[in-house]
Amino acid sequence: MQDSAVLADTEENQEHETTSEFEIKDKVHEAVNKLPDKWREAIILSKYNKLKYYEIAEEMNISHKTVEKYISKALQALRLELKDIMVLCLYVMNLFLKK
Repeated sequence: MQDSAVLADTEENQEHETTSEFEIKDKVHEAVNKLPDKWREAIILSKYNKLKYYEIAEEMNISHKTVEKYISKALQALRLELKDIMVLCLYVMNLFLKK
């Protein structure tokens, strides 16, 4: 009987974690979609497509410095937009580190 209770708790926690993960991903995608077009394109090419800045510059037909500026501004906007999620993630990570 005790094993089934532990299993039920584990399944519930996994379901909750999966839901939370999807919620976080949705919020990140929403935040990325709110970015100005050029910033969004640069951040997607950098973080999702793993392109280097010089590759992004070639792809977008802009200078390396402009890529740096777009990505810097995009990250700044995302940090501001997602600050509540980041605080929650840090809190949860801290809980796991204490164990």
